[in-house]
Amino acid sequence: MPHRSLTFRQSRISYYRWGKGPRLLLCFHGYGESAPGFSFLEDFLGDAFTILAIDLPFHGQTDWKEAPLTPTTLLAIIEEIIVRELSCPPSLAAGSPAVTASIPGELTPEKGAPPLATSPGWWLMGYSMGGRIALSLLEHAPERIDRLILLAPDGLVVTPGIGWPPRQGPAGSSSNGPCTTPDGSSLCSVWAISSDW
Repeated sequence: MPHRSLTFRQSRISYYRWGKGPRLLLCFHGYGESAPGFSFLEDFLGDAFTILAIDLPFHGQTDWKEAPLTPTTLLAIIEEIIVRELSCPPSLAAGSPAVTASIPGELTPEKGAPPLATSPGWWLMGYSMGGRIALSLLEHAPERIDRLILLAPDGLVVTPGIGWPPRQGPAGSSSNGPCTTPDGSSLCSVWAISSDW
């Protein structure tokens, strides 16, 4: 499994990379889960997507020493990972338990390695708590998001006591819901798992 880590301020962010496709899919796990739970996606989406899954603070192998995570901080982490991955092909981590860099671009790309996600717009996938995080990123950076996939999401309604409640649509918009653009086009696919399963 291609595990990597990134030093961000005083913390060590653990994340995983699968696939070699031109589109970028960012995956956010649920409470008590970790990023490797998305590894199965490589078999189905690995040719079309480069998949990045981050161990959120206090989960998996991330060692978080910062103030509470905010959407702005998470966006900064994602940007650092993307800059780094643009210069670090997936095969560099193959066979290595972890590749660590604290300076974006510190790793040298191999000849002929596929670039990371050169197409515009991120695809976000969030499961449970990760759905709330994905919705919040959509609210804070709608121009960066191409599609949003929510799996049994938290965050479609305001939940008392849980931070980052998303408003109805991207910041400053007057949309019909959290997954529509100001012109009314849809950004989301909402998948729900029945409790009958």
